[in-house]
Amino acid sequence: MFNDFNFLDYIFFILAVFSSVFFILRVIVMIVAGGFDADASSDVSMHSDISSDGAHSVHADNSDSLDSFHILSINSITAFIMIFGWIGLAAHRQFLFEEAISVFFAFLAGMSAMIATAYVFKFAMKLASSGSVFNINDLVGKKGNVYQRIDAEKGGKIQITSNDEITREIDAVSYDNSTIESFCTVEVVEVINNTTVAVIKI
Repeated sequence: MFNDFNFLDYIFFILAVFSSVFFILRVIVMIVAGGFDADASSDVSMHSDISSDGAHSVHADNSDSLDSFHILSINSITAFIMIFGWIGLAAHRQFLFEEAISVFFAFLAGMSAMIATAYVFKFAMKLASSGSVFNINDLVGKKGNVYQRIDAEKGGKIQITSNDEITREIDAVSYDNSTIESFCTVEVVEVINNTTVAVIKI
Protein backbone atom coordinates (compact mmCIF):
# COMPACT_ATOMS: atom_id res chain seq x y z
CA MET A 1 0.00 0.00 0.00
CA PHE A 2 2.76 2.44 0.93
CA ASN A 3 5.28 1.34 -1.69
CA ASP A 4 4.31 4.00 -4.23
CA PHE A 5 3.49 6.76 -1.72
CA ASN A 6 5.34 10.00 -2.29
CA PHE A 7 6.11 12.63 0.35
CA LEU A 8 2.74 14.39 -0.02
CA ASP A 9 0.84 11.09 0.30
CA TYR A 10 2.64 10.35 3.56
CA ILE A 11 1.80 13.82 4.88
CA PHE A 12 -1.89 13.41 4.02
CA PHE A 13 -1.98 9.92 5.53
CA ILE A 14 -0.22 10.81 8.79
CA LEU A 15 -2.38 13.91 9.33
CA ALA A 16 -5.56 11.95 8.59
CA VAL A 17 -4.84 8.96 10.84
CA PHE A 18 -3.51 10.77 13.88
CA SER A 19 -6.16 13.50 13.83
CA SER A 20 -8.93 10.91 13.37
CA VAL A 21 -7.75 8.94 16.40
CA PHE A 22 -7.39 12.13 18.47
CA PHE A 23 -10.83 13.40 17.43
CA ILE A 24 -12.57 10.11 18.23
CA LEU A 25 -10.85 9.78 21.61
CA ARG A 26 -11.64 13.39 22.49
CA VAL A 27 -15.33 13.01 21.68
CA ILE A 28 -15.49 9.78 23.73
CA VAL A 29 -13.81 11.47 26.71
CA MET A 30 -16.17 14.46 26.46
CA ILE A 31 -19.22 12.20 26.37
CA VAL A 32 -18.00 10.09 29.30
CA ALA A 33 -17.09 13.23 31.25
CA GLY A 34 -20.65 14.41 31.03
CA GLY A 35 -20.92 17.08 28.40
CA PHE A 36 -19.41 19.37 25.78
CA ASP A 37 -18.98 22.37 28.04
CA ALA A 38 -15.20 22.34 28.39
CA ASP A 39 -14.28 22.81 24.76
CA ALA A 40 -17.47 24.20 23.36
CA SER A 41 -17.13 27.17 25.66
CA SER A 42 -14.43 28.42 23.31
CA ASP A 43 -16.85 28.20 20.37
CA VAL A 44 -19.74 30.19 21.74
CA SER A 45 -20.17 33.57 23.34
CA MET A 46 -21.29 33.22 26.96
CA HIS A 47 -22.43 35.62 29.63
CA SER A 48 -23.15 35.11 33.28
CA ASP A 49 -25.56 36.58 35.79
CA ILE A 50 -23.62 36.50 39.07
CA SER A 51 -25.45 36.59 42.38
CA SER A 52 -24.02 37.71 45.72
CA ASP A 53 -23.56 34.11 46.93
CA GLY A 54 -21.23 33.15 44.10
CA ALA A 55 -23.87 31.36 42.01
CA HIS A 56 -24.45 32.42 38.48
CA SER A 57 -26.69 31.36 35.64
CA VAL A 58 -24.96 30.55 32.38
CA HIS A 59 -26.66 31.54 29.16
CA ALA A 60 -25.67 30.89 25.56
CA ASP A 61 -25.76 33.67 23.02
CA ASN A 62 -28.55 32.83 20.57
CA SER A 63 -26.98 34.70 17.65
CA ASP A 64 -26.44 32.46 14.62
CA SER A 65 -23.76 34.67 13.07
CA LEU A 66 -20.10 33.67 12.98
CA ASP A 67 -19.35 36.62 15.27
CA SER A 68 -21.16 34.88 18.14
CA PHE A 69 -18.50 32.19 18.49
CA HIS A 70 -14.89 31.43 17.66
CA ILE A 71 -14.26 29.18 14.66
CA LEU A 72 -10.92 28.09 16.12
CA SER A 73 -11.09 25.49 18.87
CA ILE A 74 -9.39 22.18 19.58
CA ASN A 75 -12.27 20.23 18.03
CA SER A 76 -12.67 22.37 14.91
CA ILE A 77 -8.92 22.47 14.21
CA THR A 78 -8.74 18.69 14.63
CA ALA A 79 -11.67 18.32 12.21
CA PHE A 80 -9.85 20.51 9.68
CA ILE A 81 -6.68 18.41 9.86
CA MET A 82 -8.61 15.14 9.71
CA ILE A 83 -10.68 16.04 6.64
CA PHE A 84 -7.73 17.80 5.01
CA GLY A 85 -5.75 14.58 5.25
CA TRP A 86 -8.42 12.18 4.02
CA ILE A 87 -9.68 14.37 1.16
CA GLY A 88 -6.16 15.24 0.07
CA LEU A 89 -5.17 11.58 0.05
CA ALA A 90 -8.28 10.59 -1.89
CA ALA A 91 -7.85 13.40 -4.41
CA HIS A 92 -4.22 12.54 -5.06
CA ARG A 93 -4.38 8.75 -4.89
CA GLN A 94 -7.88 7.86 -6.09
CA PHE A 95 -8.70 10.69 -8.49
CA LEU A 96 -5.09 11.22 -9.57
CA PHE A 97 -5.26 15.00 -9.25
CA GLU A 98 -2.04 16.97 -9.35
CA GLU A 99 -0.45 17.83 -6.00
CA ALA A 100 -1.47 21.50 -6.03
CA ILE A 101 -5.08 20.67 -6.94
CA SER A 102 -5.20 17.94 -4.27
CA VAL A 103 -4.00 20.39 -1.62
CA PHE A 104 -6.56 22.96 -2.81
CA PHE A 105 -9.50 20.55 -2.53
CA ALA A 106 -8.19 19.26 0.80
CA PHE A 107 -8.03 22.82 2.14
CA LEU A 108 -11.59 23.62 1.02
CA ALA A 109 -12.92 20.41 2.56
CA GLY A 110 -10.99 21.04 5.78
CA MET A 111 -12.35 24.58 6.11
CA SER A 112 -15.90 23.29 5.57
CA ALA A 113 -15.39 20.62 8.23
CA MET A 114 -13.95 23.16 10.67
CA ILE A 115 -16.91 25.53 10.30
CA ALA A 116 -19.41 22.68 10.51
CA THR A 117 -17.75 21.31 13.66
CA ALA A 118 -17.81 24.74 15.30
CA TYR A 119 -21.57 25.00 14.64
CA VAL A 120 -22.18 21.47 15.94
CA PHE A 121 -20.40 22.15 19.22
CA LYS A 122 -22.08 25.55 19.52
CA PHE A 123 -25.45 23.80 19.27
CA ALA A 124 -24.34 21.12 21.76
CA MET A 125 -23.22 23.85 24.15
CA LYS A 126 -26.66 25.47 24.00
CA LEU A 127 -28.33 22.16 24.83
CA ALA A 128 -25.91 21.44 27.68
CA SER A 129 -25.87 24.83 29.37
CA SER A 130 -29.23 26.42 28.63
CA GLY A 131 -30.79 27.43 31.92
CA SER A 132 -28.21 25.60 34.04
CA VAL A 133 -27.10 27.09 37.35
CA PHE A 134 -23.51 26.80 38.50
CA ASN A 135 -22.18 27.68 41.96
CA ILE A 136 -18.40 27.73 42.08
CA ASN A 137 -18.48 27.16 45.85
CA ASP A 138 -19.79 23.64 45.20
CA LEU A 139 -16.42 22.72 43.67
CA VAL A 140 -14.62 22.75 47.04
CA GLY A 141 -13.53 19.19 47.81
CA LYS A 142 -14.01 17.98 44.24
CA LYS A 143 -11.22 16.51 42.14
CA GLY A 144 -10.32 17.54 38.62
CA ASN A 145 -7.52 17.41 36.05
CA VAL A 146 -5.08 20.14 35.11
CA TYR A 147 -6.02 21.33 31.62
CA GLN A 148 -3.38 24.05 31.38
CA ARG A 149 -0.18 23.93 33.44
CA ILE A 150 -0.64 25.78 36.74
CA ASP A 151 2.30 28.11 37.14
CA ALA A 152 3.30 29.04 40.68
CA GLU A 153 2.88 32.73 39.86
CA LYS A 154 0.48 32.97 36.90
CA GLY A 155 -1.89 30.06 37.62
CA GLY A 156 -3.53 27.88 34.99
CA LYS A 157 -6.76 26.00 34.24
CA ILE A 158 -8.42 22.78 35.36
CA GLN A 159 -11.25 20.66 34.02
CA ILE A 160 -13.72 19.58 36.67
CA THR A 161 -17.25 18.15 36.73
CA SER A 162 -19.69 20.27 38.72
CA ASN A 163 -22.87 19.16 40.50
CA ASP A 164 -24.90 19.63 37.31
CA GLU A 165 -22.75 16.89 35.69
CA ILE A 166 -21.19 19.34 33.23
CA THR A 167 -17.42 19.32 32.77
CA ARG A 168 -16.16 22.88 33.08
CA GLU A 169 -12.89 24.69 32.50
CA ILE A 170 -12.02 26.78 35.58
CA ASP A 171 -9.13 29.14 36.31
CA ALA A 172 -6.96 27.74 39.08
CA VAL A 173 -3.98 28.70 41.25
CA SER A 174 -1.76 26.51 43.37
CA TYR A 175 -2.76 26.57 47.04
CA ASP A 176 0.82 25.92 48.21
CA ASN A 177 2.45 28.10 45.50
CA SER A 178 3.93 25.12 43.71
CA THR A 179 3.90 24.42 39.97
CA ILE A 180 1.46 21.71 38.88
CA GLU A 181 2.00 20.14 35.48
CA SER A 182 -0.72 19.43 32.91
CA PHE A 183 -2.78 16.22 33.28
CA CYS A 184 -2.13 15.98 37.03
CA THR A 185 -5.09 15.26 39.33
CA VAL A 186 -5.89 18.06 41.78
CA GLU A 187 -8.40 18.82 44.52
CA VAL A 188 -10.15 22.15 45.00
CA VAL A 189 -9.48 23.45 48.50
CA GLU A 190 -10.58 27.07 48.31
CA VAL A 191 -12.60 29.49 46.16
CA ILE A 192 -10.61 32.62 45.30
CA ASN A 193 -13.36 34.49 43.41
CA ASN A 194 -16.28 33.81 41.09
CA THR A 195 -14.00 32.39 38.37
CA THR A 196 -10.91 31.05 40.18
CA VAL A 197 -10.20 28.28 42.68
CA ALA A 198 -7.13 27.19 44.64
CA VAL A 199 -6.05 23.56 44.24
CA ILE A 200 -3.52 21.10 45.57
CA LYS A 201 -1.94 18.18 43.71
CA ILE A 202 -3.06 14.75 44.88
